Amino acid sequence: MGKEDVAYNEEAPNNNVTHTFPNHGSRAQAALDFSNEARAYERVVSALENGAFDGRTIVLDGDSLTRLFFISLGCLAWSAGYVIEYNVPMSITGGRLNSILKNGEYDASSKLFSKRFIKLKDGGKIYYLANPSEKKIEQLSERMLHDACDNNTNTTKKYKYKVRYNFEKDILKLKANDVVVYGVGHHQARLKYISTYKKFSQCMQDARSKSTFKRWPHFMYQLGSVESFWTKSGNYGDDRIDGGDNMSCQSSLNTSSHRDEERVELGGLMPFIGDTIDVKNLGELHVWHGDCLHWRQPGVPDLYAGELADFLLSSSSL
Repeated sequence: MGKEDVAYNEEAPNNNVTHTFPNHGSRAQAALDFSNEARAYERVVSALENGAFDGRTIVLDGDSLTRLFFISLGCLAWSAGYVIEYNVPMSITGGRLNSILKNGEYDASSKLFSKRFIKLKDGGKIYYLANPSEKKIEQLSERMLHDACDNNTNTTKKYKYKVRYNFEKDILKLKANDVVVYGVGHHQARLKYISTYKKFSQCMQDARSKSTFKRWPHFMYQLGSVESFWTKSGNYGDDRIDGGDNMSCQSSLNTSSHRDEERVELGGLMPFIGDTIDVKNLGELHVWHGDCLHWRQPGVPDLYAGELADFLLSSSSL
């Protein structure tokens, strides 16, 4: 075994699986192979070549997992030669340590970007917008419900649905063929976000059935990741498994509680992205080194990009 190989011969008490973890290079190659086997690049290219992105605005609205989705989609489009402009600078939060990396005994400031865009050939645009703070969730809920329901009787051709954020100085005005993907992520406020999206989707669904107004964009939901920390549930902060190494991740789990919760609460209200990915058995494709939530890239986020591309291609004429 190489110097960076770490092998675990103990059986994890929560899933009775013997874990052997490969080194950095092997895991990076495994993540790339996973993307290639799913033909993520080819699916995105097919959608681009067939005009599925042309003139459409795509809004990816979520936390750091949605940010990985945005990065994958942008990188795949870039590799295909379709990106003509982008704005993705990173910022370092004011002295706040990254709690997940601290789990691996690293002291690192959180790096993030909250509002970024990619512009494609033929008029396509992809935006990433970060979840608002917990303090703004109530205001967010009221605005979303107003936009979804109170305006549903407006049948004028000039009316366009407004996404809930301003982007820099502009309010994003979306057409019926545009797409918004929401994700709540894994933060403490996730239940408040789920409640907001559920009410929003229910009232919009009801409004659609009662109104002639049909020009909302497509709404989709990005199912969460799986947490593969060395805890009994796999979730960060839960009861730890004796002998688990913070620098590695569990390779498989019996369940993904957050995804199960999202399916129950939001099933039937919005189409899911990521539902075909069995994330419970992909622990070796996480970042590791204390981070058993986020994914290596290229890797799992490419499949979310592939699923979105499939939807865009199938809905381009709707």
